Amino acid sequence: MNPPFTQECPALNSPEVGTYITFAGPAQTSGRFEARPFPALVDKAPNAPVLNLGFDAYGPGAFSSHPRLLETIHSSRSLVLQVMAGRSAGNSAMKKIKAREVLYKGQEMYAEQAWKKAMKDDSLTPERFWMLVDEARQERQASRSRILDGSSSTACHA
Repeated sequence: MNPPFTQECPALNSPEVGTYITFAGPAQTSGRFEARPFPALVDKAPNAPVLNLGFDAYGPGAFSSHPRLLETIHSSRSLVLQVMAGRSAGNSAMKKIKAREVLYKGQEMYAEQAWKKAMKDDSLTPERFWMLVDEARQERQASRSRILDGSSSTACHA
């Protein structure tokens, strides 16, 4: 899975290790449709260069499965990690294939659609459905831990 930028992205190639504050999260962090997203407000402070790693529809799995993003996050002075939805986290019935898409019963679809189908699926017992929910929760937590565990920076959860 590749983030929506190229390997030539100057933001990932220029920060000096331990000097910047990383903001990571989905659309709210990126500031979609905002003239001044909240990371830009912090960037105005002296000695607080900011790296905004906000991407539309990104959940913890999208960050934790990309080594370059993890390296950049773990090299920052501080991390502000927005708590991200886990609806696109994989489980034994829904294989995560993109930031928001999963493979469910052989069909590629948005995770939200897969969960709606699963809720209406007569072949899933309530126990099996809740097992899938548990698996997705565990995957979301594992992905979030991979983001935080290698970080020597101070982490704040937004």
